[in-house]
Amino acid sequence: MPIYSMAKAAINSLTHARAAFRLNIGLSRPCRPEDVAASVVFLASDRAGFVTGTNLRVEGGSVSTL
Repeated sequence: MPIYSMAKAAINSLTHARAAFRLNIGLSRPCRPEDVAASVVFLASDRAGFVTGTNLRVEGGSVSTL
């Protein structure tokens, strides 16, 4: 198999893998550092003063729960 065909197959495989990954996330995109930072800022703020004993999941809906 020529190197061009191998590279093209690898790119197609990566493209399909990324698309499949995004289908499993509720927001259809991976988490960004800003997403986590916003949660940390909230928890460190006075607005979160009454938040105790909880797990804050910053995962974009990729884990479905009932």
